Amino acid sequence: MHTYQQKGIIVKRLTTALILGLAGLFVAVSPTVAQSPETTASEVVDRETLQAFVEGARAWSATFTDPNDFVPYTTTISTEGAWKHGNTYLILMQPNGTVLFHAGDPNANGKYLNDIEDARGNKVVQALIEAANAGGGFVEYYWDDPAQEGDEDTPKIAYATSYTSGTTGTPIILIGGYYQEVAQAGFPPLDPSLVPMPEVTAADVVDRETLKAYVQGAMGSFITLLD
Repeated sequence: MHTYQQKGIIVKRLTTALILGLAGLFVAVSPTVAQSPETTASEVVDRETLQAFVEGARAWSATFTDPNDFVPYTTTISTEGAWKHGNTYLILMQPNGTVLFHAGDPNANGKYLNDIEDARGNKVVQALIEAANAGGGFVEYYWDDPAQEGDEDTPKIAYATSYTSGTTGTPIILIGGYYQEVAQAGFPPLDPSLVPMPEVTAADVVDRETLKAYVQGAMGSFITLLD
C-alpha cells in the first residue's frame, strides 16, 4: 500500500496528464460548457437559491458525454463568475468521499474527506453523501471562517445532490455551500496494481487520435484511482 503522500503524488500526476492532454484536444469552449445557470452563484442567499444553484449545476453537468469537455468545464466552474462567487462554488466528489474536483481549492483534489468533522465533531461529508444519495438535501455544519468574525456558533448550510457521469458512467456527488478548510485531510490508501495501464501510453502518442486514446485511458485510470 502507498502512503497518503504517495497517493497524492500519483493523483496529481494523473490530473496533470489529463489536463495537459485534454487541453490539446479542444480549441475553444463549446456552447454547452459556456452555459450560464438560471440561478447564479452570486444570487445564492438562502436555502431555496442554494438548492436551485446546485440542482441547476447537476442538470448541466449530467449532459456532458465528451471527455474533451473536462478542461473547459472545470475551468468554467472554478473561475469567478456565474458558477463561482466567493464561498459559493461546486465540489465534485466520488461516493466514497474522495474529491474529484474542488472549484474553490485545487489542493483538495484527490483528497479523502469522508472522515472530516466540523467544529462540533459532526461528520459533514458523510452527511452530505447521505443527503445526495437520498435524492438531494441540506446539511448544516459549524466552522469558524477566519474571514467572518463571530460566526463560530452560526450554522452554515450546504446542499448535496448526485448524478451519473455521461463520460464515465460513474455516480458523482455534487455539493454547493460547503467551504470548510480541508487542508488536514489525507489521501486514501492505494494499491498501484489495481490501477490499469492505458492501452495507449504517452510514448505511443504520435497524432490527435492517439492523444485522444491516451487521455481517455488516463481518465479511466484516474476514476479507478478515486473509487
